[in-house]
Parts: sequence; structure tokens; C-alpha cells
Amino acid sequence: MTTDANNNEGHGSLVVGLFILGMCVSVMVYCGIRQMLDPPPPRRPEMSLDQRAYMRNIRQRNLDQLCSTAQSKHSPSATDVDSIRNL
Repeated sequence: MTTDANNNEGHGSLVVGLFILGMCVSVMVYCGIRQMLDPPPPRRPEMSLDQRAYMRNIRQRNLDQLCSTAQSKHSPSATDVDSIRNL
């Protein structure tokens, strides 16, 4: 039976791992507190009505093109080798 005070039976790596884990948690807590204390970034100005209408038209046009391509029976398959070569 050993009575050494330094006999930790290989738990040194566990202590180091727990220390590193504790440091990571403390850094995350610090970053969270720091983010809460900083003033929020300035808000972006709202889009004008013209800009909203323009973006709505663009999205609708793209959606219409996508729907017509998806419903077309004669559109080439995406896995067709010839359709890829013709691009």
C-alpha cells in the first residue's frame, strides 16, 4: 500500500480537461455579459415603398419562371448529360 501524497492514479488529465472546460465556459459567459452591456448596433433604415414593390416584383417573376420550368414536360432533366453540355 502506498502512502504517497502525489498518488493521483492518473487523474491528472481529467483535472486538466476540467480546467480547460471551465475556462471555455468562463469565456462564453464573459462574451455574453459583454454583449449585453454593449449598446446595440444602429438599426438599418426601413425600405421605401418603391423598393419593396420592386423586390416583390422580382420575387414574383423568379417564382413564375421556376413554376413554369418545373411544370414543363419537355424541360431537360438535371441529370441529363446532354443538357449539361449545352450550357
